[in-house]
Amino acid sequence: MAGGGPALPAARWGPLIVAPLIGAAGGAAFWWLTLPLPWMLGSMVAVTVAALSGVAVRLPSWIRSTMITVIGVMLGASFSPDSIARMGQWLVTLAGLAACSLALGLVGWVWFRHVAKFDPVTAYFSAAPGGLNEMVLVGGAMGGDDRTIALVHATRVFLVVFTIPIWVFTIARSRCSRWSETRKLASSSRSSSPRRSPVP
Repeated sequence: MAGGGPALPAARWGPLIVAPLIGAAGGAAFWWLTLPLPWMLGSMVAVTVAALSGVAVRLPSWIRSTMITVIGVMLGASFSPDSIARMGQWLVTLAGLAACSLALGLVGWVWFRHVAKFDPVTAYFSAAPGGLNEMVLVGGAMGGDDRTIALVHATRVFLVVFTIPIWVFTIARSRCSRWSETRKLASSSRSSSPRRSPVP
């Protein structure tokens, strides 16, 4: 009995210590590789790989709730009266966004229903564009498989958060390098062109 006592705290607090350490190692690796958003993407990739490999990683739910609140406050603070006043200029963009969301939701539902063979409710809430928590809670209450819905939306969030920053970083770096080469060529051509002597 005495020998088994310390195992409970270790089993309880071990995953809480392992997750930040793995995340920090992944962030440091992405930072060393000069990848975009290293401390977010690197941590996300490292912890995901560890979890899929069977490593016990977890964090208290209150940390997630706190961070969601912080992110919500930051997003809300980014909206200004000027942004709201300009919404009339974005009608075409907003309409296109709504149409694109509906089209992708329909394509996703067809895929999940007829290819992945999900039941209709699970397919609908897996394809619906919305927050992960809301889709899981409402989908489960409507009779869908909440674990499947959570996995689909978690994968969607992971892919979006991981691929878009790298894509933007790659495009920006390519454009910067082309701009730098253009400036070098322009400066070299100006320096190599012979100067005309003034006509007497």
